[in-house]
Amino acid sequence: MKTRKRKLVYATLLLLALIFGLNTALAQESAVTAPVAVTAPPAVTAQSVAKTAISEWQELAKGFEPRNYLEGDDPATELCQDFAVIGTTPQLVEGLNINFEDPREELFDGEGTEGITKVSFPANVGDTTGQVEVALRPTDDSAAPWEAGRVRFEVMDSNNNSSILPSIFDSPYIGWIFVIFSLVLLASFFRANFFRNWLYLGWQAILEHKRLVIVTSVLIYGFFALGLMTGLALPQACIDMSIEIVGESLNTIGIVEHLQNGDVLKTAAVTASWNFSMGAFSTTFIPALIFGIPAYLVNMARMFILGIPFAGVFEPQLILHLPTLIIEIMAYILVTAGGGMLLVTLVKKGFKALPEAVRKLWLMLPVALVLLVIGAWYESFSLIALRPLLFGP
Repeated sequence: MKTRKRKLVYATLLLLALIFGLNTALAQESAVTAPVAVTAPPAVTAQSVAKTAISEWQELAKGFEPRNYLEGDDPATELCQDFAVIGTTPQLVEGLNINFEDPREELFDGEGTEGITKVSFPANVGDTTGQVEVALRPTDDSAAPWEAGRVRFEVMDSNNNSSILPSIFDSPYIGWIFVIFSLVLLASFFRANFFRNWLYLGWQAILEHKRLVIVTSVLIYGFFALGLMTGLALPQACIDMSIEIVGESLNTIGIVEHLQNGDVLKTAAVTASWNFSMGAFSTTFIPALIFGIPAYLVNMARMFILGIPFAGVFEPQLILHLPTLIIEIMAYILVTAGGGMLLVTLVKKGFKALPEAVRKLWLMLPVALVLLVIGAWYESFSLIALRPLLFGP
């Protein structure tokens, strides 16, 4: 029995390492998803409850040892619950220097967060600065007037901005700039220009390597399905943790803020920009230049991880999101397949065909851009306007 538990813990650790390893934007963040009940005298303040919750958070990180879970009744669930609290970097949580003398309080005003107070304290670990935040919900219990829910370390830049997007996306005009960009993109389909020529040449490359594109599509979508089936087999605590990770990723990018504000234009702009710059270009096109294979590995892992949270959100509203998944994943598939085209061209024609091979890969980017812009508009409109209309607020 102990051997089975040990194997289950090790398998869960391996999965968690994969999930967290591909979320580099959040490598220095930790979140508490399970409520932490803090008993306090009636006169206690939100700040003192927050301090207690942070102390418990750091104590859990200090004593964290995966081998200890072997003796538990449900090691996988317990492991996922604690990973959700401290993340995969307990040394980071334990080593945080927190300035409790400079607290800040503010009310959350987003959908579903009414009444929640956020207490934050400046913190740093090494050269990394930011703040530790605690989300507090008021209770009806006079002996414990506050319940600490979420604790996390949020990395901030020199302008106290936690978003990892360029500052231009803070502009109130960015949504309208994206509208103009989308209209220019649409107009390019109706008259001869360099962009339409790129799309034509990209389509020709797709037709030339259609079998490769089909195999790549089956492979990438297959790994998404595999992640979905894996999520169905995992304890609910592990699914909840993966959903929390995705939510934190979207929050760090800034998408959650615009969704909560009901800003269709800004949400579409941020979504398309992030998906193209990070998803299609940085983590697919660049690896694809190394003979294509790394792009396949990155996106198979990406889709596997993306599939896991969807195991916990089977509901009618998910139907609205299916077009987004199909369109945006296809954009990554085409750029990945471009890496395959590069490799196949070099194998068939030798390194003298390197310019042609790279050109085929490059031509997948305009096609991916069009798909991601379409996907971003649909995603933004469906989440902010269509979903409340069909399913209520």
